Amino acid sequence: MAATALNVALLDEPQAARDERITGETSVEVRLSATGAVVALRIYRSSGNMLLDQAALRAARSSTYAPQLENCRPVAGSYLFDAEFE
Repeated sequence: MAATALNVALLDEPQAARDERITGETSVEVRLSATGAVVALRIYRSSGNMLLDQAALRAARSSTYAPQLENCRPVAGSYLFDAEFE
C-alpha cells in the first residue's frame, strides 16, 4: 500500500504571487522513513516560479504522513505532494 498524507497543511500562497496573480502547480517528492517522518523533500515538477515552489515545499514539510506498507509492515518510501496555486 502506498504512503498517504494524513494531515495536509494549508498552502500559504506568498503575497507577492497573489499581488501579481501568479498561478501554477508544483509537485513535491516527499521521502518518508518507515515511521512516516519526512526525511527529504525535492521539487518533482516545478511551477516555474520559485515563490510557489518554496510555498509547496513548506506545506509538504508541515504535513503528516502514513508510511508505505509492504507485507503489512511499514517501510521507507515516498509520497507525491501536489500543490495548486490559483
